[in-house]
Amino acid sequence: MISHTKHTRTALLTLITILFFALPSPSLAQIPLSLEALDIYHRASLLNYHGKLGYSQTELLDISLDIEHTTKKHNVNQYLMMALFMTESGFGKHLKGVYRGKLIDYGWGQINVVNIKRLDLSIEKLLNDRLYSIEEAAKFMSDVRNRFAKKEPNDYYSRYHSYTPRLRDIYEKKVQKWLKLMHIKEISTTFELKFEAGACKCITITY
Repeated sequence: MISHTKHTRTALLTLITILFFALPSPSLAQIPLSLEALDIYHRASLLNYHGKLGYSQTELLDISLDIEHTTKKHNVNQYLMMALFMTESGFGKHLKGVYRGKLIDYGWGQINVVNIKRLDLSIEKLLNDRLYSIEEAAKFMSDVRNRFAKKEPNDYYSRYHSYTPRLRDIYEKKVQKWLKLMHIKEISTTFELKFEAGACKCITITY
């Protein structure tokens, strides 16, 4: 974790300045954003560029606000979920997963039909309601974290995908690839940015 240092504060202020004044659309600049949403938007822009996703700034902002809301609500790491969404569905670009000719995974987090039935989820909403889709993935990861993070703090998240060691290793490498492209070197098991009334108490941006 990066401490509340002069270097970190400078990087943070630079980020906020760039985001506020580089946005060409007045409608975006007028929307009140939290520090967390600004940071998520910045990371999402990196994914949009490196992944060649083609999202507009307005779309990215809406996605960022949904990710902020759901990851805060369920106290899961926002950077991890963003990397997971890239790995699972191309950040929402491929919402139906096919395996051996059968459609088995749905939504931003590619939740499979077994868990959809177990959790009584709506396939229609996983496909058509982005906030619902993102939130159900965050809830699923929260459950995985609560069950396994204490014993496996560095790679518990790969159990979101599989319990098989070989498949977990492959999945971890894919997630780490996207974390690296977002300039994230380390992640905690919970939501990382914490501040009150605009005053930063703890900053974990990893520039």
